[in-house]
Amino acid sequence: MDIEKYLRRVGMKTFVEYYKIFEDLTIERKEILSLLEKENFTKNSCDTKASVGRTIFKKNMEKLALKLISNSDKVDSDI
Repeated sequence: MDIEKYLRRVGMKTFVEYYKIFEDLTIERKEILSLLEKENFTKNSCDTKASVGRTIFKKNMEKLALKLISNSDKVDSDI
């Protein structure tokens, strides 16, 4: 899967807002799911976002992801 597909699955805003959480591989998955559930995402959506967010870091694609996000006109400038 390419980085654009990953970002569509996790969401650009979610990736940026949870960047430090996804990056820290010592944080347990259930903690991430608990945080995402507070955003009113469905359980399936939370599972996907947690998995894909972590995968971006495991594949060392986080810098490319941030570059794409910063160049995107689809996210608010505050993100």
